[in-house]
This record gives sequence, structure tokens and C-alpha cells, in this order.
Amino acid sequence: MLLLFDYDGVIADSFDSLLEVCVEAQAALGEGRAPGPEDFCSIENLTFDELGRVIGLPADKVASYAGKIFEIQSKGWETRPFPGIVDVILKLAGENTLAVVTSSKADIIAAALDEFGIGGAMTAVTGGEAGVCKAARIAGLQAAHAATGESTFMIGDTVGDIRAGKEAGVRTAAVTWGFQPRELLLKESPDCVLDSPYELLGLAPA
Repeated sequence: MLLLFDYDGVIADSFDSLLEVCVEAQAALGEGRAPGPEDFCSIENLTFDELGRVIGLPADKVASYAGKIFEIQSKGWETRPFPGIVDVILKLAGENTLAVVTSSKADIIAAALDEFGIGGAMTAVTGGEAGVCKAARIAGLQAAHAATGESTFMIGDTVGDIRAGKEAGVRTAAVTWGFQPRELLLKESPDCVLDSPYELLGLAPA
């Protein structure tokens, strides 16, 4: 199978640290309002561009906001893996093809995965700096690995992840240990809902 992971909220327990980065970036721009925890939990299309719009940044500053977030992350942003996820990913990598589809900057996430000891388990890390939506990046990875929609999973913790997977024509797995609540994820009718990283070991093609 081809297993595509979001990073924040799926692999990394980064809610608080990412929120701090987003608050710092807004303060640096000096426009709009500071983002809060409720934004991460409720924004359906949780990208940095959409967050910028929600907090009231002028349209011509939205791209600058994402750029400032990437800049701050590059200066030493730290995250930690969820308990159990490293072991699970290493086990999955033995029989599956794994990659990461994230809104954060690819090289930063790749470095974090190396620190976690799972960088070598990923065949690719695609980031938001490319300016290509998640659905398109999912489809690109699927094509690159000649994987069918039935044998590909997008694994995410937000409504946007599930929608992106459906748009790309792949199966979707919503995880409940990340940014957005179970009840919000269920409204998107993912193919499965997982409450523990170890449940990822039970994923199977249709």
C-alpha cells in the first residue's frame, strides 16, 4: 500500500509549538489578530493561507504570512513524535510505501523525521512551500508509485486532509489524536477513524 501521512497532528505532537509559530508570524506582520487554539480546531481547510484569511490579514499579506511561518520554523522549531508513532511507522515501512504530505516546509519536516529516526522510512516529503494543494500532491505521489486509489491512504487529522484525499480519489483515514475533534472529522465520512497510532497497523486495501 501507499500510505501518505500528514505531519502535524498525525506524526508530530505539535499543536502548541505550531500555534506559537503562527502567533509570532502574525505579530511580525502586525496585521489581523493573533490565531488561537480554536482556529486550529475549527478551520476546515487548515492551511497557513486559510489561517491568514481567518485571522483577518489583507489578501495581499496572506502569502507573506505563510512565508513568515516557514522562516520562523527554519530557525529552530521543535516538535516531538506522538507516543508509539515511531514504532508504528517503522513497522509499516517494512511492507508499504510511505510519504509525507504537509502544509509545513518540506526540508524542515524531513529534518524532524530524521531526528525521530524515521526519515529513511519515507520515500518523499512534500511541503506547502511548493504552492500546490494537498490533493494535487497526493495524486502526484500516487502516480509516481503507480498506486491505485483503493491501495492508497491519506492519513490526516483535519477536515482538509480528508477532503484532499477524497478529491485525489484515494482512501482516507482520520486520526483522533491530532488537531481536530472526532465529531468534526466524522462529518467528512472518512473510510476509517483511528483512535491510536497502533490502529494504523490494521489498515488494509479495499
